Amino acid sequence: MEELKEEIKTASDAVEGAADAIESAAEGAANAAEGAANAAEGAASAAKSTASAAEGAANVTQAAKKEKKPKKAKTALLLALFFGEFGIDRIYLGYWILGILKFLTLGGLGIWWVYDVAKIASLQMKDRHGRPLSLN
Repeated sequence: MEELKEEIKTASDAVEGAADAIESAAEGAANAAEGAANAAEGAASAAKSTASAAEGAANVTQAAKKEKKPKKAKTALLLALFFGEFGIDRIYLGYWILGILKFLTLGGLGIWWVYDVAKIASLQMKDRHGRPLSLN
């Protein structure tokens, strides 16, 4: 009888040990699941920020496409002829500082004005980005 009680106690201890092991494994699995959820949340956040960056890049690209149109030679020539003494032609071509200087000197006392009219009329003038003037 003593042996049977001892075997039952040993079996009971083994069952308790197995239950503890199962409980520990369950806690570990719960922690792993929580970690996986946190990692998934982080990945989703990274995906959102990547999408935002891509959207911002698309907006910049669209703005660059709008800016790529060359300035029109006809418009630049008319501005130079009628408002060149005030630097409006230089401002139109993107040379803001030179336009202001041309305004302050009244077209370089007329010399700068004649120079710009000749350069624009011969299509040798370029805009601020180095693009030649368009004939369209």
